[in-house]
Amino acid sequence: MTKNSTKKIPRLRFKGFEGEWEEKKLGDVSLVFDGVHQTPKYKNNGIPFMSVENLKTLSTQKYISKDAFENDFKNNKPQKGDILMSRIGSIGEDNIIKDDSPVAFYVSLASIRPQKRTVSSFYLLYLIRSPKFQNELWRRTLHVAFPKKINKNEISKIKATFPNLNEQQKIGSFFAKLDQLINLQSKKVEQLKKLKRGYLQKMFPQKGESIPRLRFDGFSGEWERHILKDVISKIIDNRGKTPSHSSSGKYPIIEVNCLGNFQINYENISKYVNDFTYHNFFRSYLTKNDILFSTVGKTGIVSIMGDDKNAVIAQNIIGMRFKSNFYDPFVYYMFNQLDNFHKAKRIEMGAVQPSIKVSQLVKLSYLFPNLLEQKRIFFILNNIDRLINYENLKIKELIKLKKSYLQKMFC
Repeated sequence: MTKNSTKKIPRLRFKGFEGEWEEKKLGDVSLVFDGVHQTPKYKNNGIPFMSVENLKTLSTQKYISKDAFENDFKNNKPQKGDILMSRIGSIGEDNIIKDDSPVAFYVSLASIRPQKRTVSSFYLLYLIRSPKFQNELWRRTLHVAFPKKINKNEISKIKATFPNLNEQQKIGSFFAKLDQLINLQSKKVEQLKKLKRGYLQKMFPQKGESIPRLRFDGFSGEWERHILKDVISKIIDNRGKTPSHSSSGKYPIIEVNCLGNFQINYENISKYVNDFTYHNFFRSYLTKNDILFSTVGKTGIVSIMGDDKNAVIAQNIIGMRFKSNFYDPFVYYMFNQLDNFHKAKRIEMGAVQPSIKVSQLVKLSYLFPNLLEQKRIFFILNNIDRLINYENLKIKELIKLKKSYLQKMFC
């Protein structure tokens, strides 16, 4: 690739291509249709009917009859290479029709059909996703409407730049391969998550049982049942304490949106307390390996303090510190096992703002193996979590790379 900052020439370009790109209105190089304006009569089978929520996968459980399709789309039947783009509510989301199977769509979508002799479908797909095009969509959107929308005629008026067809195809193919790589990476993460869910179910006793179905060699016998309050050495509870805070500071406030992974997601921290508040306001403080458990709103979400970073918890979270013969990191996975998660959910109260009383939570009983087996179980599950995090980092880097290319490869 070569770099160039000349007007109407992208900053990043494949070798072998040169010269300025030509600016054209989208309507000059493509046809823009919208879908049916009335809710159709759905059938159990027939022609698939798409709306905004179906864009990501282009799969749907809604169908219309062939007669309705022929009547409503007689002049604008979607074709292979057409781009479906959301134009009502969520603006500018898109996908490309990859085969000739008939498909119908609602008015919330627009179908953009490029002139195949001059415009590559995949180039147009990623052009629409480029920051400049998205900004134009946003500028022409009727934000005072509810829901917000962009008229199909306004879509046609958007100006964009186009290289020759060969360069378009090169760019479209590049981004398609990059998306394929991201999708493959995402599938790898899903497979690891599925493996983890399987181990969580098999390495902990099932409901009504006291021995797990999958066990390491050298361990035998039933797990012992303990009531939480008997195995907890300390509860960190700052309920009723609302400190003054700011968007920056020394000590982060951990909220529920920071929980869910093994360790705290500090990227989601938005509130901080100062030094004086930290040392004078709170009843008790967190230490490494404390289990954090959400008790209000999204209840039962768990993480562990995996480092010694000074932090405080919001009112809708408690911390639990376990006695020495109970391995705190094991407890994190214990709470995440499906039967145990549902056990805590069963004592949830309230509908609008669900909550779990700490006094009731600590009366629940759970099964524990000996300390050595706890550590072995943790080791296996945590290694899978580490793999998931590692593979997720790859996805983030690929998405970051794609975002950068979308910025630099279009002008």
